Amino acid sequence: MEADAVAPGRLVHNPVSDTVRHNHPGGRVRGRSTVVSVARAHGAGASTRAARRPASYCSVVHDRAPRADPPGPRRPKLAGMTVSLSAAARKILDGRNPAVLCTVGPDGGPQSSVVWVGTDGDDLVVSSQAGRRKVTNLAGEPRVSLCVYDLADPQRYVEVRGTATVSEDIGRRTAVALAEKYEGPGAGQEYLDLPPDVVRVTIRITPERLTGSSAA
Repeated sequence: MEADAVAPGRLVHNPVSDTVRHNHPGGRVRGRSTVVSVARAHGAGASTRAARRPASYCSVVHDRAPRADPPGPRRPKLAGMTVSLSAAARKILDGRNPAVLCTVGPDGGPQSSVVWVGTDGDDLVVSSQAGRRKVTNLAGEPRVSLCVYDLADPQRYVEVRGTATVSEDIGRRTAVALAEKYEGPGAGQEYLDLPPDVVRVTIRITPERLTGSSAA
């Protein structure tokens, strides 16, 4: 005999076992059926034969709502925490040591560039030009890695991992300062002489982790 269709969420009475089953909404999944006695569903005057059976007496494929997330607030994601530059790291970064800046491209792959680097407090500053690949990469992914080693002792190096922001280099001050740091007084004039349509930018890196032999 074919059973009548029952709307989701209704109690279904089984006259053979004298029990009722809750017809759960949702997809069909395998698990324990929800079995209650007629006495509990319809009152104390009904048969209590099924009440003596445990809820696990019957195991069937039944309709059940998907499992919900556990109650309670979600654990918040921790934001990146900034770190201060160590004295050893600052010594290398303040020297005339070229650095390698690594950004993440649109395809998720790394892109590296040799750059000049300076410090501003605990931040690192790099000069670039609008439209360059490393600048466009930062628009989609601000996480970066910058590695610099001591030219006098290549075993001494520091890698700075952090997040970067890009802003216009007003007056091209960053470009001039870095050029004169690495190449001497007057070297920044070439940036001042660039046409107005060339937009120089400053990449500011906020350190979140230091690694390497000169990290501490």
